[in-house]
Amino acid sequence: MRVVAFVNNAVGLETLRAIQRNGDTIVAVVVHPLESASLHREIIDVAVDNDSAVIEATALADNSTIRQLVDLAPDIGVSAFFGHILRSEIIDIFKRGIINLHPSFLPYNRGSYPNVWSIVDGTPIGATIHYIDEGIDTGPIIDQSQIEITPEDTGESLYSRLESACNKLFSRTWPKISQAGGVLPASTQHLADGTIHRIKDTKEIDCIDIEAQYKASDLLNVIRARTFAGYHGAYFESDGTKYFLQIKIEKENIGDDN
Repeated sequence: MRVVAFVNNAVGLETLRAIQRNGDTIVAVVVHPLESASLHREIIDVAVDNDSAVIEATALADNSTIRQLVDLAPDIGVSAFFGHILRSEIIDIFKRGIINLHPSFLPYNRGSYPNVWSIVDGTPIGATIHYIDEGIDTGPIIDQSQIEITPEDTGESLYSRLESACNKLFSRTWPKISQAGGVLPASTQHLADGTIHRIKDTKEIDCIDIEAQYKASDLLNVIRARTFAGYHGAYFESDGTKYFLQIKIEKENIGDDN
């Protein structure tokens, strides 16, 4: 099939490679602007290897870019960890639609930070491939897999395991999608049963009120969910200064008396 890939991050890169390994034609790769991109150079290298057009996400609003995509005559679009909303004018270009690889067990944790909210809310977590519609992660589900949250998980460790789950799910599902010409049975999401969060929602849980009473498990879950090296998460304030919290959790080694 002729594919346009909308990708970012390590999962986006591995998605590109999986499409390449399957022998499909990557006619264009749409990337984040450099300032918000992860593994930008590596993704560009795959595009160059495949003689693919490279398009920056901010150009998707331009009529010239829409015409360029139409002229490429793609069969299907593939989105993986792509942080830009695709408008109907883009979606309608693809006769087989656009599929999205999302790091949550939809309909739970649609939107941002599923690794955080699955810990905080105690909701199911995993990886999902679904068709894109004009909603946020609301399209019909093609395939998904679930993973378990462990007591020692932090937002960072869970994110890493979600990346692995996404890669495995795409590797096993894409050949089926390709062989079927981009059309596989998909199930409608029961959105009323699920959850959705936006980036700004973390502001409501990040500030720990040191004068308030918390259930111990709730407080622990917020701190561990917002523990991610290199990022500020949960914090408390003293004399107008913020003090950010990170937690390290180690599982007991049975038989270790120390």
